[in-house]
Amino acid sequence: MNVRPKLYFPTQGWLEDFPQNHGLDGAHLLAIRAHVEARLPHVRSVAVVRHGYAIFEMYRQGFGRESLLNVASITKSVTSLLVGVAIADGLLRLDDCIVEHFPGLIENADPRAARITVQHLLTMTAGFDWLDANTGLWLKTAGSHFPHTQAMSAEPGEKYNYNTPASHLLSGVLQQVTGRTLAEFAVQRLFAPLGIERFEWVHDAAGFTYAGHGLSLTTRDVLKFGLLCLRRGTWEGAQLVPSAWIDAATSVQSAGWPDTFGAYGYLWWVQNLRGLRAFYAAGNGGQFLHVIPERDLLVLVTSNHDRLHAENKQIARDFVLPALLTDLA
Repeated sequence: MNVRPKLYFPTQGWLEDFPQNHGLDGAHLLAIRAHVEARLPHVRSVAVVRHGYAIFEMYRQGFGRESLLNVASITKSVTSLLVGVAIADGLLRLDDCIVEHFPGLIENADPRAARITVQHLLTMTAGFDWLDANTGLWLKTAGSHFPHTQAMSAEPGEKYNYNTPASHLLSGVLQQVTGRTLAEFAVQRLFAPLGIERFEWVHDAAGFTYAGHGLSLTTRDVLKFGLLCLRRGTWEGAQLVPSAWIDAATSVQSAGWPDTFGAYGYLWWVQNLRGLRAFYAAGNGGQFLHVIPERDLLVLVTSNHDRLHAENKQIARDFVLPALLTDLA
């Protein structure tokens, strides 16, 4: 197909088509199934979308299109979009100190905590002393709700340190400025316009929706967030998220883990794939939503949560991109 198919939005459901009609070799994509069966038995689903059309899907382990899947820290990237909405509404600014909006949100007796801004939380540079492998233990303690008591080890903005509990602070801030829980705000401003009707999103003991994890969606609904980013925040003629926010959130804002996962934006990872600009949302257990704007391409992998499963990340690089039959987007 030489002409890109007519633009549409999958609010009511995704249109399907053959890979070759969108410039991809179907045989390369079918090889994903054999690779997963042989090497990645933990994978639950793989989906590829080009030009907004679902051109490849596979489901395993009893999961299907209607199954709700815990996407772990992909939740953070959804939270990032909601922060952008709140900023566009004039409720927040990037340089706002979070304790100004929510006094008592942090209690650690360190004066540096008062200087933590919204931007520091979005870029994982808040300065807390934290090892994210301890998140499971954190969730089982009273520390998983506010006030936040982690000690500081650096000046805010000084260094990158991935920190799921710190990202949860954004839930408190957003609830204060919007008057709604994070989940309620998401339904109003993103989920309903995108046609997302079924989801689960856990909250802490005080009722604050977890901002850094705990969202469950269907495979096809996760893809809607990728398409929203590809379309730079527009959906059905409405600007749901400012295009400037999409651009900033998916550009390098802090160091991240450059040798493995890439640089970091605003709760999105930024890492080129085969020389193409790309960004992605990632969650523990091998949940990866890759967005490749130069090729109008989305790749989603969901997986068991028994370990990191970083190897799932290579499906986009090693199978989907080599399937492209043309360099045209």
